[in-house]
Amino acid sequence: MKSLWSNSDCMKIDHLYITRKFRMRDLIHGYIVFDRDEYNFLLEVIDSFEFQRLRRIKQLGTSYFVYPGADHSRFGHSTGAMWLMYQFGKEFGKELEKYDIEIDRDLMHSMCLAALIHDIGHGPFSHVFERVTTYDHKEMTLRFIKKRLPEIVSTFSGKDIMKLFQKDIEPENMWIGDLLDSQTDVDRMDFLLRDSLYTGVDYGRFDMQRVFHSLAVGEIRDENHLVILSKGLHAFEGFFIAYHHMYWQVYLHRVTRGYEVLLEKIFCRMKELLLGEGLDSEIRLELEKLLMDEKLGLEEFFLLDDCTVLEAIKQCRSSKDKILSDLCNRFLERKIFNCIKTRNINNIMKFVERGREFYEKRTVSYDYYFALDNPKKVSVERPVLGSDLFIVEKDKRGRISEPIDFAERSDIIRSLLNVEHTEFRVYCPENIVDDVREALKPL
Repeated sequence: MKSLWSNSDCMKIDHLYITRKFRMRDLIHGYIVFDRDEYNFLLEVIDSFEFQRLRRIKQLGTSYFVYPGADHSRFGHSTGAMWLMYQFGKEFGKELEKYDIEIDRDLMHSMCLAALIHDIGHGPFSHVFERVTTYDHKEMTLRFIKKRLPEIVSTFSGKDIMKLFQKDIEPENMWIGDLLDSQTDVDRMDFLLRDSLYTGVDYGRFDMQRVFHSLAVGEIRDENHLVILSKGLHAFEGFFIAYHHMYWQVYLHRVTRGYEVLLEKIFCRMKELLLGEGLDSEIRLELEKLLMDEKLGLEEFFLLDDCTVLEAIKQCRSSKDKILSDLCNRFLERKIFNCIKTRNINNIMKFVERGREFYEKRTVSYDYYFALDNPKKVSVERPVLGSDLFIVEKDKRGRISEPIDFAERSDIIRSLLNVEHTEFRVYCPENIVDDVREALKPL
């Protein structure tokens, strides 16, 4: 049988050009694609021990006890934020060239790297861990940038990255600081979409494409900041509403907060025992040192992750200390404290005093079996972006009008602006919840 591809039919290929790319398939952004030769330094950071550790730190801490799908990690979020920074950098770079403002290759590299490592200093279960120790994730990130980053990527001294994080930036490039840390930064854009998808709720979804194409760079008080184009008004209203709803429906969910309360109590009990009679269960030395407020070296800190804490809790469930053992078993068996929602408390001191009296009469530990939780959130606050949040008009020639306060154009934003939403909750064991509710009822 004659071949369909005879020699006479074949085209001769003298040169075959194959670009070297590295690709990551992301559930939110599709393919994340970079030129391997130019952006190989990102791979070097991603493949480092410190960054791979983010796979073992859940993005939403204890929220997976409420939403079974919410077991995604800070690894995926960090790479997603990096990709958004890259996309915005390319888009704004084209626009700024018209005004003789150049985003050179080194600056673009620094922007992507800063977005990639913005969460690298987070500890196990993130913010809960910070409330009971002297550790601070932002400080740890800066320590990593200063000491460890130059060892991983020799082409970066760390100083340029530090400047971006600290917003020590030239006036014409202040918008880069806005993209890294503001109310419209790449961090927030990514985690809203990602957390919404993994939790299975619709609250955090917004029109990302419209938001992307409705941001611009405009001069505000002699500095270039992010501004919103008028065509994106409704998209940004949706963005801020998504942020507001995700906090109250997911991040501050009563069960999620209940688990955070329980985890905090466990840490506090471990800490009290370590500083006192001693802990009879074996936990990692790095965790022990951190609970005792000893400053950890970078290598020690990056050995800690969610697995470290979960293993410690499993070890302590058999502790001879009844309080620690009970708290750990509650955590592992999903027997958290019950939540009592209450109206605003006029006299906190009297409320606490009444609670203590109730617990003392029943010989129950007030410190470990009672918690007053008062979550607060301001969804849209001022100042924003180092100034106010502005909206502008853009004509067909690309000329931008004088900026107008965003709140003046949006009734929705005005209703959220600087408004602190709060809720009072009491957590206690299920066997005394009715008695606690009755005891605190007059308050």
